[in-house]
Amino acid sequence: MVNLCNDLWENVKEKEEAQAVKGYATIALYLTYGFAINVFFALIGLIIQPLFSQFVYDTNGTMIVSKQLPYSSGIFHENVRIFNIWFLLQIPAGLISIMPLIAIATAIPFFVFHACAHFKLLQYQISKLKSENSGHSVEDGKSRSTFKQIVGVVKQHQRVLNYAAAVEDVFSSVVLIQTVMSITAICAFGFNLLMVTSMNIAQCAYDSSWYNWTKRERKLIEIITLRSQRAAYLSAGKFSYMSLNAFSSVRIISVNITARKL
Repeated sequence: MVNLCNDLWENVKEKEEAQAVKGYATIALYLTYGFAINVFFALIGLIIQPLFSQFVYDTNGTMIVSKQLPYSSGIFHENVRIFNIWFLLQIPAGLISIMPLIAIATAIPFFVFHACAHFKLLQYQISKLKSENSGHSVEDGKSRSTFKQIVGVVKQHQRVLNYAAAVEDVFSSVVLIQTVMSITAICAFGFNLLMVTSMNIAQCAYDSSWYNWTKRERKLIEIITLRSQRAAYLSAGKFSYMSLNAFSSVRIISVNITARKL
């Protein structure tokens, strides 16, 4: 992927072309900086976390409370030296676990913005051809030069399309996994529970001793029951409920897409 990306940038030869792609290239550069900053702060978080806890000793000098490691190992560390060894080992382990997550989340938009930059460059090159050749006839001496420029644009367009296809091939599975996992977490475990518990109020009201109450009291229970017929929910932009039904729909679509690829 990196080699393909570098090869595409060889097509930028003029200052005006560099200006045309500057916006997308700058965003990709900032994403790289963002990745480095995220890794840096993750490392700082690992290092400073034990500073917020202390070893606590009783009057006999026996340790009763140990410091907290960044990743709990389930071991009570009575020996300070052993605690420090565990702590030093967890720093590289933390980086190994954190960096791939941040790298994947950063790499997808990074390569996508590079593809957008080269599509923008092609737009500029085509527009430049239009402005340079306006007013010239087919018999003009510039026709041969124009043909060569168009051939170059066509070849570069194919290279960019190949690059975009490579981005799709590399990251499509990652995006699918992220989408399914996010939808699962949102629909199945979080917001579906909000809908279920809000509708359970109706059943709870019905199971009460409303038949022994006065007409006014029964009327109030009826109001609660009617209100509970409509579940509380969280939507995506006010047009789609986040529920198990939404999750099932996305899962079916994902399975169909995967089956077609296989």
